Amino acid sequence: MGQSIPMIRAMSLIPAVRWLNAHGRSVDELLRSAGLSSAPFGDPLRPVSLLGVGSLLRAIANTEGPDVPARIVAEASILELALLGRVALGTRSPSEALGRIAAALPLFCSHEHLSLHPRPGGLMLRHSYPVGFDPEAEHLMLQYAVAMADRLCSMTGAGSPRLA
Repeated sequence: MGQSIPMIRAMSLIPAVRWLNAHGRSVDELLRSAGLSSAPFGDPLRPVSLLGVGSLLRAIANTEGPDVPARIVAEASILELALLGRVALGTRSPSEALGRIAAALPLFCSHEHLSLHPRPGGLMLRHSYPVGFDPEAEHLMLQYAVAMADRLCSMTGAGSPRLA
């Protein structure tokens, strides 16, 4: 049985690249150090290494601090949130937004899993990456995913806290 290579669409890099540019950081150097060849703007739908994206977040966090994924997502525009932002547009509740995101996620990332489980008073959201991230990169990737889920749920008009 063959192994698959974990990939994500290059558009996932757009919020980080714009954040780095806005803060005067060397984007090309950081992308190269993470094994990512170029910025995502030329072909945003092309697949890039999911492990490389984790390495990029780790490299950024080493100089910017461990909360950088949340800051990147907080400063991203809805257009920068790309495919998942569009999927969540027009939803009326966080559960509807998360349901749409869970359905669309396989088109966006090969090895990112999101599932929703009804619970009294809400939903349990389960998220995972079944890949071999090192613990620091895994923490940063999960932090990014939680920040993204919260940001997309905010588009429904739901107040804080949206996730617990």
